[in-house]
Amino acid sequence: HYVVTGGGHPFGDRVMREPNIVCGNSNLSALDALPEAQDLVRWMIHDQANMRPSAAAAALHPFFWSDAKKLQFLLDASDRVESEEAGHPLVVQLEDVAARVIPCGNWSQELDE
Repeated sequence: HYVVTGGGHPFGDRVMREPNIVCGNSNLSALDALPEAQDLVRWMIHDQANMRPSAAAAALHPFFWSDAKKLQFLLDASDRVESEEAGHPLVVQLEDVAARVIPCGNWSQELDE
């Protein structure tokens, strides 16, 4: 978090940092433009220590994947979904969260030019 945000801390400034840690009050909004980084930091600061990743697990997080690996993952996931029937649990789960991923409902509007 510190490196990606240029010195920010997920639990705030020095004065409120310790109370925020104790209460579990983090703020990852500085990472809104980097959803992979936000997901990784959220995982790493989980309030239950047994839910936090090991260093080895964190190193495998998609935040550290190359663009080529991310693209290949999306292509593989797309192929898998397309091979399933409409009522398959995988398809249903993806459709349930589709509006959160693409709020406008149109993929082409979300792609970089």
